[in-house]
Amino acid sequence: MSGDLFCRGCYGFGTACGDCSRCTEERAQLVKDGLIAEPSHEAAVTYWREWHRVNDVKRRGPSTFDEVVDAEMRELLRHGLLNETLVRASLLKMATMDVDLDGVGDWIQTYTGRAFWPLAPRAEDIVIEDIAHALSCICRFNGHTTSFYSAAQHSILVSRACDRHGPLAALRGLLHDGSEAYLLDVPKPLKRSSLFKPYLRYEKRLQAMIYDVFGLDKDDPPYIKEADLAVLATEKRDLMVPMLGQHEWEKMPEPFDEKILPANSAWAERVFMVRFDHLMGLV
Repeated sequence: MSGDLFCRGCYGFGTACGDCSRCTEERAQLVKDGLIAEPSHEAAVTYWREWHRVNDVKRRGPSTFDEVVDAEMRELLRHGLLNETLVRASLLKMATMDVDLDGVGDWIQTYTGRAFWPLAPRAEDIVIEDIAHALSCICRFNGHTTSFYSAAQHSILVSRACDRHGPLAALRGLLHDGSEAYLLDVPKPLKRSSLFKPYLRYEKRLQAMIYDVFGLDKDDPPYIKEADLAVLATEKRDLMVPMLGQHEWEKMPEPFDEKILPANSAWAERVFMVRFDHLMGLV
């Protein structure tokens, strides 16, 4: 077993690489060391998250280190997963190690000048101005549209399609791709690849945090997917050239009657913000 606690292929998530021999060996070592109660992926994931959290606290300042450790210890002990003495000693040791878990410690500068850690996000770093601006500059379909068409305009259309479900639904539709402001719009074939399973976990966590920041539940109701697909069908009709060969898109609902007229980034950002302010005043 290396100096790291988890397989470099999946970092203890298990499902990213399956029951590989490295993961099996390292889970067995965790059991032997008394760090987990049984060789389960759930326990491994829990310990990995604690490792990540402590290193995140260390990077951003030691003032709350003891508070975080104590709070986490109570939570982990409550589930009966970890041995307090061994884990506390391990956490203190790991907090002094100069380790970068495959870029977890890296940050980006946002439009508003903030440092943002996409793989270790903090709620206080999420602001609507960054989301609106970034989405307005990201082109849908990896740029393969007949003209520039932003993720922000897509979100506006999804939001409008959700209007009949009320202002909270419309707000959710506006923010449903908010994580792309920090993680970009990854093409679907990559998202469906087993290599991208860790990315999907980061995306899901960040999207849930964005929803929470703006007072929404983390799970999307079915109408969000329905609206998203209806807008997708309309985008295919209005923004893509006819397919060559025998390839066909997946079955989608009927597109909207209204034709999509692609707008520039400045327009999309401005309308996104106006709609956000309007909906926030209604919820």
